[in-house]
Amino acid sequence: MLIDYKKSDASGFFTFDVPLIYGNTDIKLQFYGPWGEERSMEKSIDVPFMFLPKGLLEYKIVGGITEDSLKNIYSKAELEYGLNRSVTLGLGAEFIRDSSNYFVPFVSTSAKLLPSMFLTANYAFKTRLITALNYRFAKNYFIEALFSLYDKNQTIISTNNIQERRLSLSFPITGKSLMLFTRIGFGQTINPSTSNNIAEVMISGVYKSVNANLTTQAFFSRASDLSVSSNLSIGLRLPLGIMFRPSAQYSFTNKTFLNAKTSLEMNVMGRGFLNLSYERNFITNSSTIDLGLRIDLSFARLFASARKIGKSYMVTENLSGSFIADPSTKYFKATNRNSVGRAALVLEPFLDINSNGKKDSNERRIGGLRINVNGGKVDIDDKDTLVYVTELEPYNDLLLNLDATSFDNLSWQLPFKTISVTTEPNKVKRLELPVSVISEVSGFVNIKYKSGDEGLGRVTIIIRDGRGKIIKNLLTEPDGYYNFLGLKPGDYSIELDPQQLATIKMSSDGMSQIINVSPTEDGEMIEGINFYLVKEFDSTAKSKEISESLPLPVIQPASEYYASDPVYKPEKSVTKQPQIVGFRVQIYAFNVPMRDKEVLAKIMRFVPDLKIEEIKYPDGVYRYVSQSFANRAEAQKIINSLRRIGYTDTFIRED
Repeated sequence: MLIDYKKSDASGFFTFDVPLIYGNTDIKLQFYGPWGEERSMEKSIDVPFMFLPKGLLEYKIVGGITEDSLKNIYSKAELEYGLNRSVTLGLGAEFIRDSSNYFVPFVSTSAKLLPSMFLTANYAFKTRLITALNYRFAKNYFIEALFSLYDKNQTIISTNNIQERRLSLSFPITGKSLMLFTRIGFGQTINPSTSNNIAEVMISGVYKSVNANLTTQAFFSRASDLSVSSNLSIGLRLPLGIMFRPSAQYSFTNKTFLNAKTSLEMNVMGRGFLNLSYERNFITNSSTIDLGLRIDLSFARLFASARKIGKSYMVTENLSGSFIADPSTKYFKATNRNSVGRAALVLEPFLDINSNGKKDSNERRIGGLRINVNGGKVDIDDKDTLVYVTELEPYNDLLLNLDATSFDNLSWQLPFKTISVTTEPNKVKRLELPVSVISEVSGFVNIKYKSGDEGLGRVTIIIRDGRGKIIKNLLTEPDGYYNFLGLKPGDYSIELDPQQLATIKMSSDGMSQIINVSPTEDGEMIEGINFYLVKEFDSTAKSKEISESLPLPVIQPASEYYASDPVYKPEKSVTKQPQIVGFRVQIYAFNVPMRDKEVLAKIMRFVPDLKIEEIKYPDGVYRYVSQSFANRAEAQKIINSLRRIGYTDTFIRED
């Protein structure tokens, strides 16, 4: 996971706030140089304050072989126990099988002295004692003290030191346009013959477009005099995108400059950098001039430089890049980045017509898949419908977030939204993604009256698959309409709820209907699965009165589906007096004309048989309605199509 990225200051110093947990955390630093260099460094950070809950015992056993010519066997076993919330005790042993066969037992402890003060200690028998104390107080001030004591006769750790001591204080200073980071430290090493002492003060800051670093060090020991020197580096952005970086090192002891350097760097057409630098070494009385050019092409990176040191000249040229080839998909790509050791993925979405989760010979690939991934570079090839993810870190558990909203068909749905995959170096891993083809079923629940049929709302519809498992429970809308988009190929039963019908004292000639969803590429729209209810006695009560005792259905508001469609242009004037000519479907109603009429064009795009008209009625309301239909059934078909794309509150009006 990417934690942060920063640009180092003029001296190369950088600092990160990395969220570390107690114990061992592996981090990777990726460095990008001004000449296109790429380097990485992996570091294991051990936060020793391992506090365990009270009464919890943990053990850890590790082993391996040393990565050298000797191939020695190494093993370590450790036990830790939570004495209470503030103290954890530990013990263990290390073993190295070599010419001496070292066996070193050790004990450790971690203690929380104050809410932000921690102490840790580790003692390896006849080898070394290490203690650390740190305290973080207000405004992110951080103080740390380290102490190491070595046994004089130990031979396991390669050092001549008897003691090592270090004390440091770091703190930030922030202002409106100023940001400073300050670190003050003192270190001492003691060996049998002498002691060496070093004090350091570092101030790194940024003010607007200027960054600077000032580091001052003082070194003294029993065998040498005090030596104090400072190094100042500044980075300044000039007009025309030129970066000016002067630096100098001064010795206060000798009262003279030791080194001075200045460089100019300029962006070249957004594809590279031109660099000119001059350095003077006052100790050796020599000068160095560097001229370099880096050009970034899509497939390679070109670097050339010329250097003059005294009377010597040196010219360097470098052309770097890499390519990725996947014979199975005939994918070939050249890049200016280093791909050796990296991992890659290729995603192949296909129509899973029979919903078996496997790609069969008659199931084709489809385009439109979009993904979000943390890391790597996404390359979508719309021609062959494949999605490539390159430049990935190997041996990493990667989480892919899939977005299928750009598929050409609303019936194409992904059965899952996220995928976890482990990357492998120097390999293009292929992932076949099944895309389900779902179908829709719809119909009405009506009450039979002597005067005709009328829809009934709040009626429960139960959808079961061929094994009798309930897929979905629905409630009909106020006009008796129901629909469900989400059926895979197979047999289904559309049923009424007998308990609900008994409650409202109604019956139906058919309590269930069997439908079959065929495997197709575009899905099916199965309409007309209607149910007709009969009251046990003749009544003049309407369906609205009957449905009052039923639960309220969930009504979703009308919504806009797509973002870019042709602009709607009304054919006639907005002032138009209505005439009773038939049945219309009302979509919108406003007191003033709509400003964004592109919405109407979007609706007509997905309902081809619909023509929307803007009519101002006698009550002064602007209504956006369909063309007039001769009968209610034709208008109802338009309503069914509108509900498929989210417009569930449309209704029929007689004009």
